[in-house]
Amino acid sequence: MTKFPPTKGKRDKAQPSKRSTPEIVPQKRARVGVPLNCWAHSRTGKRCARPVHSREGEPIPVPYCDRCLHGSGDGALKVGGTKVNRRIVPICRTAKAGAIRSRLSNAFIVDIVESPSSWTDCTRKPAGVVKHKMFGKCLVARYDLPKGYRLAYWGMRGRCLSSDKEDRAISFYPPNRKTGSNIDPSVPGGRTLKRDNYNGVLNPGKTADIVQFAACPGPNERQNMRSTFQYYGLRNGKIGGLEFVTIEPVPKNTQLLHWYGSSWWSERGIKRADVGTKRFPAPLRESKRK
Repeated sequence: MTKFPPTKGKRDKAQPSKRSTPEIVPQKRARVGVPLNCWAHSRTGKRCARPVHSREGEPIPVPYCDRCLHGSGDGALKVGGTKVNRRIVPICRTAKAGAIRSRLSNAFIVDIVESPSSWTDCTRKPAGVVKHKMFGKCLVARYDLPKGYRLAYWGMRGRCLSSDKEDRAISFYPPNRKTGSNIDPSVPGGRTLKRDNYNGVLNPGKTADIVQFAACPGPNERQNMRSTFQYYGLRNGKIGGLEFVTIEPVPKNTQLLHWYGSSWWSERGIKRADVGTKRFPAPLRESKRK
């Protein structure tokens, strides 16, 4: 029998599988008495299925499981910093260092250089790293986010620092202990928010919270997320949170912005400026879209 030599040809190479872009679906609002699953997603866009339980007896807990809360946060988002030629101040020690604290907003820390050693005293580094060419820190959508996507800002409850100190805290108004609502039951109509029960601030320092890095829109920009005034936690409790929601679709790699209030800038003597970049754009006001 005649033996023929093997054919010398190129083998068919297996085509690399193309990962489909995950579809991020808005989460349902957390409610008292309704089983709650974690709001976070993995970096691949898969929704976390772990249950969330009350931590201090609060009516509604911060809607992230313990692993996502104290770990890498919501993988549908990414946050990072810009390297600058200044004194290196580890992110967990900025409050103690008292040195350079150049800030454009409470979402930006220009003096931080990201490095693993900067995180050894607190928690794991947040999911993803993005760099803002000028302002240091920004919160960016890893995937296309739909309108109505929910995020939870959270931190340790404590006293408010003076405006000359570096902070990213938000005022805390504890919800009703039974209903979990921030609606004032004494006002007819059921739509008036209760704002006379201030209970310190929520400080995200030394936590894995990443919503703290959401910037404030500049003069030519607009917000694409807002606070709903739905708080989580107990009066005089240890931790608390605040719900945010996107008010429009947020394309991939777009910054997430919310309004800090007009007095925030004047109290700190800071001139408001646009925060969008070519790589990580910010939504523009209608008159500036052309």
